[in-house]
Amino acid sequence: MDFDWLQDAVRSLLLLQKHLQQALSGAFREATAEGDGLQAAVLVLLALVFGMLHAIGPGHGKSVLMAYFVGQEAPLRQGLMASVKLIAVHVGSAILLVLTAVALFEISFGLRPADFPLVRQVSYAGIAALGLFLLIQALRGAPGERHAQGGGLRGGGLLPYVVGLSPCPLTTIMMLAAVGTGAIALGLIVSVAMALGMVVTVGAFALLAILARRWLFAVFKRHQARVLRVGRGFEVFGALAVTALGLLLLAGELA
Repeated sequence: MDFDWLQDAVRSLLLLQKHLQQALSGAFREATAEGDGLQAAVLVLLALVFGMLHAIGPGHGKSVLMAYFVGQEAPLRQGLMASVKLIAVHVGSAILLVLTAVALFEISFGLRPADFPLVRQVSYAGIAALGLFLLIQALRGAPGERHAQGGGLRGGGLLPYVVGLSPCPLTTIMMLAAVGTGAIALGLIVSVAMALGMVVTVGAFALLAILARRWLFAVFKRHQARVLRVGRGFEVFGALAVTALGLLLLAGELA
C-alpha cells in the first residue's frame, strides 16, 4: 500500500507549522517593539490558530487520552474537561518553569527552563504507573456494572495532570522571548491563546475516541452476550496502551 500521500500530508503540516511559528515570532517582535494594539490582537489570533495546528503534531497527550477513553465509557463532558486540564498543566508548567528559573537564577548559570528532563521523566513514569493501575482495575473489576452506571475506570482523574506535567516547549520559547523583551504580560496572553487552540484539537481527539467507542458498542449491542467480554477487552486494551505509551516515552527520555 502506498503511503506517500500520508508522508506528504505530514510534511505539509510541519511546513505550515513552521511558517505560522515564524509569523508568530515576527508578530510578537513587532507588537513588543511598537506597542501597537492592533499588532497585539493579530498576535493573539495567530497564537490561537497556531495552537490548534501545533497540537495536531506529536505529543500533547492525544494518544494517551484516546487510549484511555477507548478503554472506558465516559460522557463527552469528561473528555473535554480532561483535555482542558491536560493543556492547562502542559502550558502552565512551562510558564512556571520559565518564570521560576528567571527569578531564581536569571539564567546566569546556563540553565535553560527547557532542560528539565527530570520533570518529563516523572510525567512519563506517572503515565505508566496509572496505566498499570487502570489495568489492575480492568482485570479485577466488573465492566458490566461500570458500563451500566457510566462511571468508567477509577484513577483516570489524575491522568490529565500527569500527562500534562511535561512542559510545552513552544510555550517555553515564547515565555523566554517575553522575559527577554520585558513583555511578560503579553507573553502570558499569547500562551493562553495557544493553550485554547491546543484544547480545541486535543479535545476533538478525546471526543472522537469516546464517540468511536459508543458506535462500536452500538454495533455489538445486538449481540448482548458478547458486550461484557468486549467491554472487558476494551478496558484491558486501553489500560495496556496507556502503560505502553508511558514506558515508551520514559525509555526515550532516559535514552
